[in-house]
Amino acid sequence: MDMTTKFTLALRRHIKDKGIRLDRGGGSRRTQSIIRLSSADTRQPLLVLWAKYSTRRLGSQGYFWGLNQNQLQSLNNQSYPWWLVLLFGTREGIYLATKGQANGHIDRREWSCQTLRPEYKIHEKDIKGEFQRCDKFSDVFQALRLSASPC
Repeated sequence: MDMTTKFTLALRRHIKDKGIRLDRGGGSRRTQSIIRLSSADTRQPLLVLWAKYSTRRLGSQGYFWGLNQNQLQSLNNQSYPWWLVLLFGTREGIYLATKGQANGHIDRREWSCQTLRPEYKIHEKDIKGEFQRCDKFSDVFQALRLSASPC
């Protein structure tokens, strides 16, 4: 079981009695990284998590992730907030960033983007110290304010 699935299962357990519904993206592996949280009653969107997982370390650059440009555009076209959840390693290592932080790196051209396969490249060295670092899934849930019922 990969870390994205473990994260999703832990999140599902965490929100079980909080009036929040969790839906993952479509059937492809790419869209499975999109996790939508909405009100269980009204299905009104609360926020979206874009969870990416990396096991690859690139020497001094650290871990590495790729963000699909089309998915990024789709998220930015929505009215609800989204967070980038960068999972890494074999334990619960996580970097957490807001939509604004992620878009800021792109606007400043700090992440390269390939033209053949439109994907932004994120290296750990470029986000360390700026993105929130969490060592447990529960720290992410607390940072997202998923500790209390939304009522």
